[in-house]
Amino acid sequence: AAQIKQAELKLAEAHAKLTNFKQNPTANQNESTSPAPDKDPVAAAIARAQAKMLMPPDEKLKASLVSLNQRLGKAEEKLTLAKSNNADTVDALQMGLDKLKEKIATAEHELAQLADNITIDAPAQSDIVPAVEMDAASAAIEKAKLKAQTMASMSAEEKLKAQIESLEKRLSKAQQRLVKAEAEQDENIDAFRAGVEKTQIKLDEAKAQLA
Repeated sequence: AAQIKQAELKLAEAHAKLTNFKQNPTANQNESTSPAPDKDPVAAAIARAQAKMLMPPDEKLKASLVSLNQRLGKAEEKLTLAKSNNADTVDALQMGLDKLKEKIATAEHELAQLADNITIDAPAQSDIVPAVEMDAASAAIEKAKLKAQTMASMSAEEKLKAQIESLEKRLSKAQQRLVKAEAEQDENIDAFRAGVEKTQIKLDEAKAQLA
């Protein structure tokens, strides 16, 4: 019930944002792109992602290219060091480096295409972002309702086992994302690492409670 209420609040907030964006898109964009004061690395990463969503397509690509090139430089340094030390991570680092180069090439190609088609009309960014938020909120409501119905018919032990299974899957995915982020020198490594640590803590607590 709490999850459903939270999802409904998010949907209402998304509707309010849509109204504000339509009334004054410039002011709302400036407000949304301001850096968040929160020191939590996860919250900071989310804030950066939200700000990035509101950027014009060409500016977003340019910012992405700057970040990718910075990560490329760090990845090359790390690979060179690993090769000199005959480290076991050479193959993984080389793979990450190759992927970064592919991403840079793709971003450069998209930026060139955008420059060629700059006269094509596109929906206003202020209309796109709130719509995406509303779709996500609606989906969250339906998912929360379905989960609440399923959980209501389960015993306390069954609920704990389901929670542990879910946490184990989340932990596995979080660990995979962290390994990939470390290989690619992702700027959000701290957020990925914090996510792994928090999920591991929750999993340990659930296992202890079941025992």
